[in-house]
Amino acid sequence: MLAASAVAAHAQTAPTTTPGYTIQGQSALLAGQKIYLLPVGNMLPAKKNEVLDSAQADASGRFKLHGTVAVPSVYMLRVGQQRYMNPVALDNNATVSAKASQKKEKEGNISLLLSTSPEQALMEKLLPYFLLGFKEVPGDDKQLANFKSLLEENQASYLAPYLAHKYLRMQASQQAYVGTLLPRLEKLHPGSPYLPLLRESMNGQEALAVGALAPDLTLTTAEGATVKLSSLRGQYVLLDFWASWCKPCRAENPNVRATYDEFKGKGAGFTVYAVSLDDNRAKWLQAVQQDGLPWTHVSDLVGWQSPAAKTYKVVAIPNSWLVDPTGHIVAKNLRGKELSKELGKRLQ
Repeated sequence: MLAASAVAAHAQTAPTTTPGYTIQGQSALLAGQKIYLLPVGNMLPAKKNEVLDSAQADASGRFKLHGTVAVPSVYMLRVGQQRYMNPVALDNNATVSAKASQKKEKEGNISLLLSTSPEQALMEKLLPYFLLGFKEVPGDDKQLANFKSLLEENQASYLAPYLAHKYLRMQASQQAYVGTLLPRLEKLHPGSPYLPLLRESMNGQEALAVGALAPDLTLTTAEGATVKLSSLRGQYVLLDFWASWCKPCRAENPNVRATYDEFKGKGAGFTVYAVSLDDNRAKWLQAVQQDGLPWTHVSDLVGWQSPAAKTYKVVAIPNSWLVDPTGHIVAKNLRGKELSKELGKRLQ
């Protein structure tokens, strides 16, 4: 799953005379750490292991990255091998200064606090809209309308393709709008890696709409048994994409467990088909045991490369789909009491 920006306002240093970007900073937290500049991360799985640039911080935590980017866009900064990453807006005139912080809620991960450029400021301005990137909302949603207005105002910015993909990829109701937006952005920002991703995410949305027959999946349990999603028909099924390393997923597991205990024996019944995007079998199974999850668990242990995730266009987790006894999708991404409330309407 991708992390939220940790942008802070610091004075921007003067541009370098050598063409290209410069990212530099100093913090005791970074001493001896390696700083990586990466492509878009999980949203470009074919480039998952690609490193665009890296630098070793010295004993005082000072580091400097300098190079060129093929396309002005959003890239990712990562400290060491941690999963948490910072989005950074870069073109070949950007000079970015960075400090570091470490917060308990990020499980000890180091966040880079980046100097504010107009592009970073735009990303920060849109942080309140982050849920649009994780949950489908009604087509007349006020926040969605406000985001689209901001996007129209800033379509000339090289960030526009990134913002369109980040905030519209989950919104099936916006297929027609995206159809008119893409040609404009392709003309303004040729070569942006986000535009093909946005086009791909919108293609086939009808097959994943509420009321559609849920695409079938066939995956393997830890014991080696093959289980189809369709084999669970006759009851309500929560198709749940998660991973042991995903903190929001782990936080949601107790809610799903409580709902399972409440509804598994009512009416047609309720169960869970949990698809892990782990790539480490031991950590996957340890999380299942620690969280006490007594339902069907499957995984192909290839992380974001999972064909199942691609079938359901999963780009962030947790991600869930409620499927009725006939195999049709009836709701998406119900969290907390929302899932219990929905099942309460359907199971007596």
